[in-house]
Amino acid sequence: MNMKTFLTFLATCLLLFSVVGCSSGTTGVVTGVVTIDGEPADGIEVMFSPVGHDGAPAMGFTRDGGKFQLMQGRGNRSISAGKYKVSVTRLADEESGKPSKGIARQFKTPNDSPITEEIVPGKNQIDIPIASK
Repeated sequence: MNMKTFLTFLATCLLLFSVVGCSSGTTGVVTGVVTIDGEPADGIEVMFSPVGHDGAPAMGFTRDGGKFQLMQGRGNRSISAGKYKVSVTRLADEESGKPSKGIARQFKTPNDSPITEEIVPGKNQIDIPIASK
């Protein structure tokens, strides 16, 4: 590799790192725990729908004591900062294929959900307590 090629490669790498570094200020990583009536809940789909901004919806699934991590698209853990409506639904029962009961109707759709959360740049711990009735 000659010196000119090496310097071009180095400059390209530095440019890419600076662009990636700049974009991190507008996204956050979101983790949390969903509880139903105070108990950690596994098998829950968590959906964050953007309110008043162009961010994409983000979703996650609970497991291991109700813990979740949000993603946008395929494995993208960087969530656009901003306000979101939060809805939760229980995944389908494996035997019947029908949604399991246990979550009050008001939490199941973004339009009805009373839960609104703000994602800020950096790490966000957002716990979601919901009621069964």
